[in-house]
Amino acid sequence: MAMKTLAYFTLLVWFLLIAINFSFANNSNDIFYREIYDIFHKQKYTINIREDLGKGRVILNLLENKKVIDNLTIIHVQGVKKSETIADTFLLLTFPVRGGTGIGIYITKIFSVKGGKLFENLVLKTTYREDQKFLGKTLIQRYNVFFILQGSSYRDFALHVNESNYLDDKTKDPRRQEDWKKVFTIPFDHEEMIFTNGTASLNGEFFLIVFKTNLEEEKCQFKNKIVKKLFLEKQKWFHINNKWYAIGENERTLTRMWGD
Repeated sequence: MAMKTLAYFTLLVWFLLIAINFSFANNSNDIFYREIYDIFHKQKYTINIREDLGKGRVILNLLENKKVIDNLTIIHVQGVKKSETIADTFLLLTFPVRGGTGIGIYITKIFSVKGGKLFENLVLKTTYREDQKFLGKTLIQRYNVFFILQGSSYRDFALHVNESNYLDDKTKDPRRQEDWKKVFTIPFDHEEMIFTNGTASLNGEFFLIVFKTNLEEEKCQFKNKIVKKLFLEKQKWFHINNKWYAIGENERTLTRMWGD
């Protein structure tokens, strides 16, 4: 009887270990698909979305006739929180990113296809939540960005954006408080394949920082370089050489985050 019980227990443990490993493997490398339409060439494609949680990345593969014809990688993210197609033309993905103790951050990216190529149309930090306590004093922040697509074709697509921020920081003297809402309209530039609300001219020296496996920093000199911008009240981005860069507080530091 004791031998049978031991054998049963051993089999149960073995089964649970297999189940746990199987679950972990699936959670680490989940794959799902979304269909997307190239409105310029009137062709439908499939995007294979693979979560690689072990390496903190998500890989997008663009498929045509089951063959990969283009791909993009989003790095330093913790899987996909939300995915949806908008007007059959855009793929919206929201990712949680590591933010530290008491901090929750989500970013959102929008992608589309033109001529068999994947484009990153937009990147925004869409949620920032912070709850801290220092020596009995609290800091609470709730920052959110919501948007909906307007228009019926690539000629008049635009994002209607609502940005809001609530801050009550009692750790500062004097106490810092904010409570505001802003509304923006961000048109779609179908030539650059991005959502943008203007241009900027870059002059002088800038530091371009890219977060990959290691932090990479490069000094760049610009002279009257015209770039597209995406400006909200609390975050600002430049589109340089087909990549999005966040503008630092000193406006001379441009950081590429969450992308290859």
